[in-house]
Amino acid sequence: MMNNMLLSKSHIIFQLGLWSFVGLLCSATSIAEDVSVTKAMISSTYSVDTLPGESLHHLLVPPKTRKRKQARIRRYRGVKYYTYSVDPNTTDIALYYDDERRQRYQTIDNLNTELKAASKELLFATNGGIFHVDGSPLGLYIEDGRQRKAVNLKRGYGNFYLHPNGIFYINEWGFPNILESLEFMNNFGENPQHILYAIQSGPLLLNKNRINRKLTPNSPNRKIRSGVGWSVTDPRSGMGKMVFVLSDSPVNFYDFAKFFQEELNCTRALYLDGEISEMYLPELELNRTYNRFAVIIGVTNKTQK
Repeated sequence: MMNNMLLSKSHIIFQLGLWSFVGLLCSATSIAEDVSVTKAMISSTYSVDTLPGESLHHLLVPPKTRKRKQARIRRYRGVKYYTYSVDPNTTDIALYYDDERRQRYQTIDNLNTELKAASKELLFATNGGIFHVDGSPLGLYIEDGRQRKAVNLKRGYGNFYLHPNGIFYINEWGFPNILESLEFMNNFGENPQHILYAIQSGPLLLNKNRINRKLTPNSPNRKIRSGVGWSVTDPRSGMGKMVFVLSDSPVNFYDFAKFFQEELNCTRALYLDGEISEMYLPELELNRTYNRFAVIIGVTNKTQK
């Protein structure tokens, strides 16, 4: 009798231990499933891919709080390029020609001095397109919503007239884009509305993911070149970012266009200028600011409105 009672108690204790172990195992499985589901939810919400060794806590931080490098050095076909990606959600991009006294900025250094006096930090700057010998823009120029030069669709000699050329513009909501010049005219007319800034330059390197047919592979015409392109980051929605580029050594037009297309995933890209091109990029300790220009493209932290 006593032996049977002891056996029964031992059996009950064993069952309780077994049930506790099974319960812990189920809980662990449930937690693992919850973590997997949470990761899936975060990935679908923020489009963030999990990297090897990346913790769940890291994924829980929204992407806007995760600092991303806007500036990068890239190498493509033996040429080094400086690139800067513009985030219109956190920065303001503007075109600068002259100040309130109608004195031309001319150099990036002069612009930087003016912005510092206004308590603004210049994050990035580069030259903004081809200009006349008198320092005026060769084509369309809009600043602060006011058109100061009209679209130029004339034929002529030089890179600007290597048609089709294009227009880099920023709408009144602060978002940049690139259009072929004639397409811009068809969309906005001779007196564009809802455009805050615009500069015409040429040639257009890429249009709808096609390289300008006038740009030839293996061309011996190699120069320092600068440009700007629209890079698609989400093919489903068409969302993307604007990327500015400066080559560190001479490159021909075709290879320059291929860099935008293949390395930066751009569908549209516009040539800005050649040998005189400069870039102010403190993030990479790049400070080429001695040449004189007509228009300067500058990026500052977004102004609270």
